[in-house]
Amino acid sequence: MEQNKYLMITSDDYGYSDTRDDGILECFKSGAITGAAAIVNGVSIESGVAKAKLCGMPLTLHLNLTEGHPVGSNYTTLTNKHGSLLGKMGFQEAISRNSISGQEIRDEIQSQIDRFTQLTNYKPPKVDGHQHAHVAPGVAEIYADVLHHNGIGMTRLPIETEAEDSARSEFLKTIVIQSMAASVTCQEKKIWSPNFAGLDTMGNNMTLPRLQQSVLKAFQRSSPTQEVSIAVSHRPASFREPPADQFCELMVHPGYKTGESGGCGDGPDDFSRSGDREHEMRILMSQDMKDFWAKQDIKLISFKDITFI
Repeated sequence: MEQNKYLMITSDDYGYSDTRDDGILECFKSGAITGAAAIVNGVSIESGVAKAKLCGMPLTLHLNLTEGHPVGSNYTTLTNKHGSLLGKMGFQEAISRNSISGQEIRDEIQSQIDRFTQLTNYKPPKVDGHQHAHVAPGVAEIYADVLHHNGIGMTRLPIETEAEDSARSEFLKTIVIQSMAASVTCQEKKIWSPNFAGLDTMGNNMTLPRLQQSVLKAFQRSSPTQEVSIAVSHRPASFREPPADQFCELMVHPGYKTGESGGCGDGPDDFSRSGDREHEMRILMSQDMKDFWAKQDIKLISFKDITFI
């Protein structure tokens, strides 16, 4: 049986700055992405949600446990003495020492789900993690439990075969290992994740050949066994074992680069201020990519098109 190929292209970090948001919206309007993951402690999140509503761009939650100011309050282990989250590596180091309270992690995850719901008037259909903090040991179990209790059945697990020409950092290699372990916990809680691409195509590492090969490899990996229904042009399709259809998510980080104003309460980071964000925009919006999706018969959908059987 021929398999239909469905691809969700999600831009991370929506709500980080006005300029970043505007670039993401431009990508959506051009058909280069299918939705965005909103960072609800970002400085432009309120205006960003309003802009997304105007153009119909689907949003979901980009859980942030590492950067800027938390949504919740009165934490003693999740934040530093200045009240800021611990940073990408600081968070990982604190988790390895078991020095962050599980209850504080649980409270902040719930606070961000509630904040997203308040802003959008709906619960996030999917949650993923800023800097992949959601898959860290000890965090993944709490994360899956909170999602389960909120009736959220979809996440992102960045499990991706390394490209032959990639030079992945030790951090990203660790994230893949952590994600493999987290997948067991998510399956136990019936939280589904599609196949994944995007670790080796961030910034200047995003070239047309590498991006295209990363997506094709993602479709070649074994598909999830949980049955879901995908509404595409009012025609439902179902994953079964063996699957009739395949579904993948491509993680991207486009946008106009952030200036002085942006971030999550502590100012913008180098990642957001880099010209790499605009490089990703050019690649994703290119006619070459539009032609590639058509040639490969890859159907672009968003997380709002996914419903569970």
